[in-house]
Amino acid sequence: MKRAIRDPIAVAIIIAGVVLTIGLAVTIRNENRQAATMWLDERAELIEQATKNTVDRTFSDLKAVAAFLASSETMTQERFAHFVEQMDMNPGVIGIGYISIVDGTEIAGFLAEARQDVPTLQLLRFDGLGGMAPDNTSRPIYYPLRYVYGGPFLDVVIAETHIESELDALGFDLATEPLWFPALQGALTQTTPSVSDLLAVGGVFQEQAFGVVQPVVNEIDEIEGVLVAPGLEILLTADLGIAITSKVMWQIDNELPEDEDSDWPSWQRELDLDGSTWRLTVAPTDEALSDLTPKTHWLMIAIGLGLTALLATTALQIRLRRRERTEMNQLHQVAADKDRFLATVSHELRTPLTVVVGLSHELSDRDASFGETERNDLLEMIGEHSEEAASIVEDLLVAARSDIDKLAIHSETVMLAEEVEIALSSSPLESALMIGEPGTAFADPQRVRQILRNLMTNASRYGGPNVEIRFSESAANATVTVADDGEPIAETHRKQIFDPYTSAHENGDRLGSIGLGLFISLKLARLMGGDLHYHHDGTHSLFSLHLPRSPANRL
Repeated sequence: MKRAIRDPIAVAIIIAGVVLTIGLAVTIRNENRQAATMWLDERAELIEQATKNTVDRTFSDLKAVAAFLASSETMTQERFAHFVEQMDMNPGVIGIGYISIVDGTEIAGFLAEARQDVPTLQLLRFDGLGGMAPDNTSRPIYYPLRYVYGGPFLDVVIAETHIESELDALGFDLATEPLWFPALQGALTQTTPSVSDLLAVGGVFQEQAFGVVQPVVNEIDEIEGVLVAPGLEILLTADLGIAITSKVMWQIDNELPEDEDSDWPSWQRELDLDGSTWRLTVAPTDEALSDLTPKTHWLMIAIGLGLTALLATTALQIRLRRRERTEMNQLHQVAADKDRFLATVSHELRTPLTVVVGLSHELSDRDASFGETERNDLLEMIGEHSEEAASIVEDLLVAARSDIDKLAIHSETVMLAEEVEIALSSSPLESALMIGEPGTAFADPQRVRQILRNLMTNASRYGGPNVEIRFSESAANATVTVADDGEPIAETHRKQIFDPYTSAHENGDRLGSIGLGLFISLKLARLMGGDLHYHHDGTHSLFSLHLPRSPANRL
């Protein structure tokens, strides 16, 4: 895997795969989120509508009861209960009660009249413990419960109290109940049908309760009582089906709760009701949330990362196989180059050494048969070919050094004309035309001769018959150029001519030079603070050696 991390193609595949995988996973997750939000919106709107329907139906029920009270000359508990029972009361409320508003000076007459209808009726107060007790206190206004009817759910409520039946609650003064009386006062202040805020109810249910209030007015438009339909928050949506209630949970409150961290946000909305504003919060159950949030994005990430790893590994293996083939081809090429190099070196050394050995044997075996002039000519030829072999060996020794850039250079002021003459005398060139005025340079004379001899040898092998040695100067450099009118070096080959073991001219399979002359010449020129360049001016191939004129002019 470390190789994959270092391989640029594998890294690119991994990056692209991770980005694509994460992008697809985020897209899938967002689509799931959008689908879940739509699913939740649909159910939340049903709950919202069910809540509003309960309140609206309760208003309609209370208006019908108010009209019945207004149209009846005489009213009894029995007639009130019978009428409400026939209405098919809204299941979202516990019951309906009528609360009279009685002046303190008229409370005795009220009780006497009420007992003709319900003999057991008495004035009751809240005892502070969730129950009721007889009330003998004196107040300016009383709010006793005069008529009452409860649905089936009221039986459950009564079963959790000390009351044996709903009739036992008749006469209870709502003014003594600290939780409900403020809501009643608010409704009386508005003088219109209204809904109370949600009130916390203690006891066994631990639920929130509410009250729908309908004022009842007499012939002179005075409020003489109110109809109250108390209910529990849990009963607001009693008619919802199991398909909804088993999938979502909701809460109705007076304030929106703070958002909690969740995979999916809850649905929240304000319910504007007459006289109050409720806040509805709906969220999916854990079971529904699991169905709504399938882990497909994690599956996509796992699959995507797996495919990415597979592709990266495959690409790496392909590149490794290609690299192995390339390295194998390079090894074959190196082997071929080695064979060519050995053959070339053997050929290059054999020619001068054959001459040296052959002439040496001639002088040794037939010395008496040669005159002095002939003997001197033979010795001169032996010296020339020995120098040629020595030059080849010198180039090989320099190229073989691993620290070629640290060769010792002993620079001094040199006369370029003299160095050219010495190099020309030991080169294969028979003659060269001198052009320009030779100057001086600050360089190592031995290395200058080595460079010039390599350039002249190169010109004699591959150049035309006319070779020129051109001299020029600038303020900083002295330049010696070896020019020949032979074929130019191909454009595609010019960048490689200064590489080691590369011949300046390609000539099929014919053995030529060992390809070290230009490589070594460039290295030596730069070690002396100069440089070596090749170009073709249209008629001549030019190898220009630039050397500094003083230590301060070194490149």
